[in-house]
Amino acid sequence: MFVLGFLIDELEMTIAGQHFSGYFHSVIRNMAEDEEPDEDAVEANRQIVRYLSKAAGKETIDAMEKMTGNTVLHLVCELFTDLQMVNALISQGADLNPVRNDDMLPLAIINKKYAEDPDSDVLYDIKELMERKGARASWRTFQ
Repeated sequence: MFVLGFLIDELEMTIAGQHFSGYFHSVIRNMAEDEEPDEDAVEANRQIVRYLSKAAGKETIDAMEKMTGNTVLHLVCELFTDLQMVNALISQGADLNPVRNDDMLPLAIINKKYAEDPDSDVLYDIKELMERKGARASWRTFQ
């Protein structure tokens, strides 16, 4: 983690461009494979998202996978329930309203999870943050 921080914070290394196409998406998927991460693993995952968000830049964060149309924000909303990860992406300018191939937007994913677990304070906080920043649950609601 220290090396990653040094490369990104001190050397200002980026992971933008075609050489890193799909890299951020792959990292998110790999992090989600840990079925029951402990507190240290959760914090490490958050820090990785913070660093990669900073290094990736908006274009890489908003890049859509060809097969699914997923952006990194779609994946974080679908695979994790973590306000800090979502906030890290939003803070780096992630598009809040990308439409993936099945017409789902990131907020729609959160709303679905929240409907299944209405007592989740974290899901409520993610939903509120995204709405406050301008996220929509459906692309059909755009004017």
